[in-house]
Amino acid sequence: MTSALFLAAVAGALALASALPARALAEGKIKVAFVGDSSADGLWGGFIRTITRDACLNASLEPLRLAKNGTGLTRPDKFDWVTDVARIGEKDKPALYVISLGLNDRQSVVIGGQATALESTDYGNRYRDRAAEMIKNATASGAGVVWVGLAAMREAPAEADAVAKNKLFAAAVERAGPGVQYVDRRKFNLVGGDTFNSYGPDRNGSMIQLRAADGVHFTPAGEDIVAAELLPKILGSLRDRNIPGASACQK
Repeated sequence: MTSALFLAAVAGALALASALPARALAEGKIKVAFVGDSSADGLWGGFIRTITRDACLNASLEPLRLAKNGTGLTRPDKFDWVTDVARIGEKDKPALYVISLGLNDRQSVVIGGQATALESTDYGNRYRDRAAEMIKNATASGAGVVWVGLAAMREAPAEADAVAKNKLFAAAVERAGPGVQYVDRRKFNLVGGDTFNSYGPDRNGSMIQLRAADGVHFTPAGEDIVAAELLPKILGSLRDRNIPGASACQK
């Protein structure tokens, strides 16, 4: 059953690719910017491997690898995603941002020398507002946003923080305007759930290692399965906002 669900996800993604409206080839590919921490970089890897298997998708989409390991929303003095997405919008002009972060944010939010402690009652609002500011700057240039929540973590403290962060991401997205959506990867068929599982079935039903030994990240094989389920969300966002697609994708 799980193998059939995976194949159905892939088939649905390819059908959505065909539904994108035409654009003159001279206007180039649709840019999709993957931003955030190493979780976003993993999404980029799975996504680019997935689209290279389809000539139409490969010709019409340009995934931008812009994630930076070790970054987040809590320490803008080290790296500030809120301002950087605005810079990306001006420089690269993506049609869509795919955002995933939070792995490095189990700490106080420090802005302008003022710290909001992780355990404080104000922390949730402060962190949610940082996510909302990132979304605001990302969409200022007309781009859409697909914010992908964190997967289940092996260690209890990391899992508790991921669950809390996901609620704040979802709340920030809910407050945003059209063209912004939250994707709960825990609801994905083959790699979802709230329990960390190192192994699971691949597209053929064979058991493979899905998660990395660190208890946080996915293996490349696991990221490929994530990408197959994320692809319809990305294509659906482009379609819903009437983003012109490559003419080669028209059936």
